[in-house]
Amino acid sequence: MQRIVRQLGLYCYKPQPRDYCQPEKAAEKLKERLRAVLDALGLKGKDLDKLSIGFADESSPQIHCNLPGCGP
Repeated sequence: MQRIVRQLGLYCYKPQPRDYCQPEKAAEKLKERLRAVLDALGLKGKDLDKLSIGFADESSPQIHCNLPGCGP
């Protein structure tokens, strides 16, 4: 299959996942919001050199299978 694809002048590659609901310039907006938070924390006298920022997603461990017919 790969040879046929190359003969047609096409390429095989791993697609990059992209959220199409993501607003334009999302990275810049995130940086602006983080800068605002850091500025606010700095004004409150927090030591920004000892600050760490964490991110979380909406995943969670589960004990049951997602496939039909294999759940409890």
